[in-house]
Amino acid sequence: MGATVFKAAAGALEVLPVALVNSIADAVQRLEQMDVWTVGLDAGAAESIFGLPLLDQPVAIVVGSEGLGLSRLVSERVSKLVSIPMASQTDSLNASVAAALAMFEVARVRQSGT
Repeated sequence: MGATVFKAAAGALEVLPVALVNSIADAVQRLEQMDVWTVGLDAGAAESIFGLPLLDQPVAIVVGSEGLGLSRLVSERVSKLVSIPMASQTDSLNASVAAALAMFEVARVRQSGT
């Protein structure tokens, strides 16, 4: 990661663990073997991330690329596919906003105990 990435993260790289991997699908598989829930964000998923009970467990949020979303293989390997409920006229969020909302929900669940 270069200086531009570090600056754009506004200090988050100093406090959040980041892992660089060659294959997201393989990383998801390894996380599953380590008893970490993997939750993939997918605008078309029927289940909402809000109120998802497993968020108080070890969890990795998996976000797809802009426009394309998660790859087929990653979608098949994650523990759960969930969506972020949207207003009917809005198709989807960009990846960074979706990731921020998902991480906020994990923090909210862990802080409130619900």
